[in-house]
Amino acid sequence: MTREIKLRYFRDQFLGLTKNGSSCTIVNEEALLLRFNKKTKQLTVNSKRPIIVNNENLNYQIRFEIKDFLINYSYINAKKQVFRIKSVNYEGTSFYKNIQENDSLAEDLRNRTYKGSILHFMRAVRHKNLKQEGYQLFSKSFIVDPSKYINVRRIKTSDSVLVKLRLQLSILYNENQQSEMVSSSPFLTNNNTAQFKKPQDGDTIRTSSLKFPSNKPSNLPYFNTKIIIDKFGNYSPLSAFYFMGYMSNLRLGDTLPLDYNLAN
Repeated sequence: MTREIKLRYFRDQFLGLTKNGSSCTIVNEEALLLRFNKKTKQLTVNSKRPIIVNNENLNYQIRFEIKDFLINYSYINAKKQVFRIKSVNYEGTSFYKNIQENDSLAEDLRNRTYKGSILHFMRAVRHKNLKQEGYQLFSKSFIVDPSKYINVRRIKTSDSVLVKLRLQLSILYNENQQSEMVSSSPFLTNNNTAQFKKPQDGDTIRTSSLKFPSNKPSNLPYFNTKIIIDKFGNYSPLSAFYFMGYMSNLRLGDTLPLDYNLAN
């Protein structure tokens, strides 16, 4: 992989290929350290300083500190320049500021970006109001009662909630945006409770997406996945499951500050 090819795949998978993602530019690409391991078929990206991204559509300048970035490839043919992506994982800390003040068009785009996003979905899970927020859940093509597949409990002395999920689940938002949640660890025990790291105000941690699912055993326990959702709608651990479909295509270009649309 030449640096040019590495950069192209990084831009696509970091910023996203949506309209918002395509409106983003990385100001300081020279700071990126891109490494491709031919043996493991993995592309990793790091940076010694925060990456500066201008999101023209949403009127944000984002300062992103990369903690981890990894693309796993399922097939590679370097001679034909064929690189098929299996999964993408990245996380880090981001800080947002407006490029211009009082941009009404950007405010409208932000609201439309928020609806149906991972942040919007996780807040709806936390507050047990998926139906009211426009979500439907499906299991094996049948619509299901969210309370039967998602259990939410308050954590004492904390603003966070513990969520137990029965995955795989299909998510339909507004009757036209379909996503899948696929458990990456189908057999969790009580000793595998999610470890929660409290984020600072304004931090955001991105999720994991899977292009091609692996075969899973059919005899899954009733609740096979555990996550913790904080008061902002940020969830952990990222490794608990993968998104597929619509939400798996949302990258940094479609993210918003964690305090977006919060009353206080």
